[in-house]
Amino acid sequence: MTKLRIVFRVWRGKPDIFFKAVLIGLLIMVSGCARTVVERPYRGENIQIQAQFRESVDTGRYVYYVIFSNSVDPLIPYTGDYLPFPGQLYNENIVDAVSLGVGIEYYYSLYFSTWSDYIRYQNASLYLCNSGDKFAADTDEDAHFNYVDKISFSPTNATSGKVFLMSFGLNDLSEVGDYIFVNLVIADKSTGEILEQSTETIVLENKISGQSENEFEEENVPAGADLISWEVTIY
Repeated sequence: MTKLRIVFRVWRGKPDIFFKAVLIGLLIMVSGCARTVVERPYRGENIQIQAQFRESVDTGRYVYYVIFSNSVDPLIPYTGDYLPFPGQLYNENIVDAVSLGVGIEYYYSLYFSTWSDYIRYQNASLYLCNSGDKFAADTDEDAHFNYVDKISFSPTNATSGKVFLMSFGLNDLSEVGDYIFVNLVIADKSTGEILEQSTETIVLENKISGQSENEFEEENVPAGADLISWEVTIY
């Protein structure tokens, strides 16, 4: 800030003109100090997800899920477990058996309430389901189907061979906080069983940044579902 120096000189003009001149000078200097601009860090507008598998991606046999959270590490059942998804048809007999009769609300209270959004890639098409913030923990079988795919979702899909590659605007997601948590899950399309999931959650700041993770090859996992490496970038 510019230091203010006032020099008193003998003023031979009219007193009111002198004081007006001093007042105008002070206003100019103060307004100049008030114009200090603090630049905010640039925040990326798009997100790209790339995953490599042991063999070619097969959306006819498997469903590839990308799970997001805007505040916490999204919780997911163990590999080999049955996993329904918000808004999707599910096997009521399996859900009742796993939940000891509680029903689909069991999955919302334990898992889905930590998710904000998820993408599913099946039959060569990408779908996004938003929660608004988090999927409600008290969602019952009636409210379950209130969660529907976002109609305006238009991602870029460059998947080819062993590589799953997609990108879309961050504004497609539910409310984004300072961090974005991302997980991958691959399930058997016919049974809903989790065949593979990422061993680590990728956590990104909501600005230009990226992070990648390497996974282990698993011979007991179908090659088209066996995740080798993956990367998430915000740009």
